[in-house]
Amino acid sequence: PTVKVGATANESLTIQTVYDTGAQTLDYVEFATAAASGTADKGKFVFDVDGTDILAIDDGGIVPYTDDGAALGSANNNWSDLYLADGAVLNFGDDQDVTLTHVADAGVLLNGSKKIQFGDAGTFIHQSSDGVLTIESDTTVDINGAVVMNGALTGLTSINVAGTITGDTSLTLDTTTITTAEIGV
Repeated sequence: PTVKVGATANESLTIQTVYDTGAQTLDYVEFATAAASGTADKGKFVFDVDGTDILAIDDGGIVPYTDDGAALGSANNNWSDLYLADGAVLNFGDDQDVTLTHVADAGVLLNGSKKIQFGDAGTFIHQSSDGVLTIESDTTVDINGAVVMNGALTGLTSINVAGTITGDTSLTLDTTTITTAEIGV
């Protein structure tokens, strides 16, 4: 069956199901709009709360009716899970300048030289240039556990060791290199 209601914008349709007896279910309710025309809201469903347009559904998706116009959930009414397709992008900011992109079967990618910050703007991880991962902190980067290095250690002003430094072949201090053979190891 088809129900048509209203000839003006002030008219509305309320759908309510009431079952007096027995176990009955409503299989589905289908909403469809007429083909788009010159009217901006033609072909769009607009959800209104107390006279304020909140949400719109059209062939482009489900969106807040105005920029920053609706929250997805609230402090006491949370969604449980979010499922996104391969390659999905989370866009942040009014101009979508920060994105987090799903890379299929690999992980997620933070765009450009953007940062993941911890606690405040002075403690972060980011790609400072191509092939360079920078970990920065206001005072200390504390790594608990074994650290395996496979590359040069540069830019240090001092190394404080409370234990043993283990090497395979040699140690260079300033311009002097000491090999394990020279120290009888």
